[in-house]
Amino acid sequence: HWVRPLQHGTAVALYNRGDAPARITTDLRTLGLPPGTYPTRDLWTGHRTSTTGPLSTDLPPHATTLLRLGRQ
Repeated sequence: HWVRPLQHGTAVALYNRGDAPARITTDLRTLGLPPGTYPTRDLWTGHRTSTTGPLSTDLPPHATTLLRLGRQ
């Protein structure tokens, strides 16, 4: 994964480097974020949700998704 702070949140890229579809999973702690509830938006699809810890997505081979986690 890739993480960068933004003015009003955090950008997170999850990627599948493999040759087969895969579920990519991480969590707030691994991303260096404190516990809490974060509004989450997929920047490719616009889908909005929230997370209290785990982040996961199913990705095709060699694909990436970019998420924006808002401030809690």
